[in-house]
Amino acid sequence: MTLGAHLSHVQSVVTRLGEVGDAGFRPYPTFASSADSLDPEEGLVMGHVVVKYKVTMDQPEEGRPDYDGIASRIGELQEVQTFEVKPLAFGMMFIEVQVVLEDGEGTVDEFEARVRETDPLVGQIETLEMGRL
Repeated sequence: MTLGAHLSHVQSVVTRLGEVGDAGFRPYPTFASSADSLDPEEGLVMGHVVVKYKVTMDQPEEGRPDYDGIASRIGELQEVQTFEVKPLAFGMMFIEVQVVLEDGEGTVDEFEARVRETDPLVGQIETLEMGRL
């Protein structure tokens, strides 16, 4: 079914529901802001997701990673809302990063790749939480 045919069908159903009279509800065509939506004028409208990450570092042979410096570079990425260096275990730390990304195919992978590019010591990137806005 084409987009035009689908929209025509939806409009006819809404019209028929409106003709039912007072059946205890009113039909309102709505577009959920927290989900992928179909806007008849703009096409597919994508929502946004909030993702919280745990970023751990590979340990160098000598010394320890510059956690604050790496966190600052990650914090410069446009999507980053908050970041914080937190203790992990045995003197190691991790960086907790909260971001807002467009909900779409490949956006999470693209963001994670850019985080890896901030420093060669960036190791594992683990998703802690994810939810729609």
